[in-house]
Amino acid sequence: MNPAPLPVKRKWILGLLLMGAVLAAALVAGGYLYTRLAAYAEPASLGSLSSVDAGEAGRKLRQFEDSFKSNRRGFVRLDESEINSLLRQRYFPERKEVGVSEVSPAATVPQLLDARVRFKDGEITWFTWVRRDYMGCAFNLVWQRTVRIQRVGDHWNFQVVSMRVGRQTIPESYWKVVQNWLGESDQRLTDPYQWLTHLPAIEVKSSDVSQSLELVLYNYVTTPAATIQAP
Repeated sequence: MNPAPLPVKRKWILGLLLMGAVLAAALVAGGYLYTRLAAYAEPASLGSLSSVDAGEAGRKLRQFEDSFKSNRRGFVRLDESEINSLLRQRYFPERKEVGVSEVSPAATVPQLLDARVRFKDGEITWFTWVRRDYMGCAFNLVWQRTVRIQRVGDHWNFQVVSMRVGRQTIPESYWKVVQNWLGESDQRLTDPYQWLTHLPAIEVKSSDVSQSLELVLYNYVTTPAATIQAP
């Protein structure tokens, strides 16, 4: 015996309830994803900066460039504070802090607000604070890329091994989407140290004094196993 069909009105009500449940679930999931993507941390959370460290990094790189161009054997060590202080001094001298409520004119391309590096386990994590306007709303985001240094032809390049926006880990299949949406912000970093990409060897290693990690640049081929060298 077949059950009696549901009245049309009851079907209509059940359909609305089902649509409402699906919409509510989508809103909850979307809100959760938004809070993770928009999770914001100030640059100060990655350590303090100083003009002394910026000056020291600049001095080291000038001396290293002189030895590189004059074919004199040498190397230079740069710790996180020196690199990050130099980044702030060169690219963001006007900024004391990047506030989440900071107001700036609407832009059609993402704006780079700040940048920092962190060393860990032989890899470099690149943090950028990016302002992106979308549909009339401004979003301040923290874009995090962990990279390995690799040789490509006659120069060094960064190979991305993981990516996050805010607290959300981005699957590799979406890296190009994020790159297309935020990548133009990197154009602000017109680096005067382009010659560094042609060095024979680079490594991230522990300091002999403090045991903290440093970036070590060589203008000659070295033999340590941990060193990344040109073929």
